[in-house]
Amino acid sequence: MRSSRAWRRPPLLLLLLLLLALGACVFAATREQFCSLCQRHTMCLYSGVSSRCHQGRLVRGVSPAEQQAIVDLTNQLRNRVALGQEWRGSPGRQPPAANMQRVAWDEEVASVAQRWADQCNYSHDSCRNVPDTYVGQNIYQRSQYPVSAMNDRGNWSEPIYAWYDEVALMAASQVSSYQNREDIGHYTQTVWASTNRIGCGYTFYQDGDWGKKYYVCNYAPGGNYVGQPLYQVGSPRSACPASSGDTGTPDPAYPGLCGPASTKTTTTNSNPAASSTPTGAAIPAAAAAAPAAGPRAAGTPAAGTTAAGIPASTPTNVNFGDNTVGGGFPSFTDTGTFSPDYF
Repeated sequence: MRSSRAWRRPPLLLLLLLLLALGACVFAATREQFCSLCQRHTMCLYSGVSSRCHQGRLVRGVSPAEQQAIVDLTNQLRNRVALGQEWRGSPGRQPPAANMQRVAWDEEVASVAQRWADQCNYSHDSCRNVPDTYVGQNIYQRSQYPVSAMNDRGNWSEPIYAWYDEVALMAASQVSSYQNREDIGHYTQTVWASTNRIGCGYTFYQDGDWGKKYYVCNYAPGGNYVGQPLYQVGSPRSACPASSGDTGTPDPAYPGLCGPASTKTTTTNSNPAASSTPTGAAIPAAAAAAPAAGPRAAGTPAAGTTAAGIPASTPTNVNFGDNTVGGGFPSFTDTGTFSPDYF
């Protein structure tokens, strides 16, 4: 019996080693695929959480419930615009949209967003595309002193409303031709008609005595093409693209958005569960400067893409990386709690 058991163990061990090797090959292939898109792709440059995130409390990831909340709120706001129910603007109201698509959570897009959030670097990454399309990005950072008074969980309504509330600065006449403006770039990406996938990442980290909540949302296909329409003006859902899967029956929850009759949202979370990881690793001196706050939007679409109605021409674009204030929010470094009244 002993001889038989001894003989059986090596095959089991070999099987485990084979599975581990296979997993490593799959990961390497995925990384290689991202690196082939561009050399400075976020998934190519970074393998995990940056050392700048490690100075005390660290919480990261987006839970399935948060994923659903992000998708629901984004679709609610897109639906409001599509139905012509957004009266704000400069001037307003915003015209209804004939081809506004419903967004769904995308794990691949989200994994890239989380990887960038894990760098604790309040700026835009150089490249975040997925194999089939250019990907846009909105980011937001909330800072508070002292860190001990700060709740480390995300409040996703804050950044999403901050981005969307730039609609107050949006001229209705510019819907048909997006203009290169830093003060509306987050709003325009939020409601870009052909965007139908969203994925977000979140990191709470400690920077000295400051607590920082860093939100990153990536959008596919990305928007903000200068000279191109945000959406086609017209009766809601009157010009839905075939790629949207619209069957002609509106979704009761979002009657102004193109898409299948029933909302199906992926809730599998590729991001790790929220966790607290204290560490003594030092943060570079540059990171200890006065914290930035507020939303930023990126807009550097890749040329030649034709995904989901994006024009195949090379766009003129702008990177909103220097926009630190927006959406009606002050550039705040408050010393107490800040509770915007959104609902």
